[in-house]
Amino acid sequence: KWKESAKRNNISGVHLIANTLKNPEVIQIYKIFSIPSYFLIDKNGNFISSPAPRPSSSEIVNLIEEALKK
Repeated sequence: KWKESAKRNNISGVHLIANTLKNPEVIQIYKIFSIPSYFLIDKNGNFISSPAPRPSSSEIVNLIEEALKK
């Protein structure tokens, strides 16, 4: 149902499922405190911000601009 909803609502990006029953290590490693969670990852696959601010936050713009300077 989750995948169908993302497709139906044209929600882009990488979507993954993590829950405490099936893979608790993912929640710990990626510091998932809420759902949805957002991450800012550079072109080499390194985490810039984990968790990252919401895409609608003005703070994310600053993080992206700083990352692009590197």
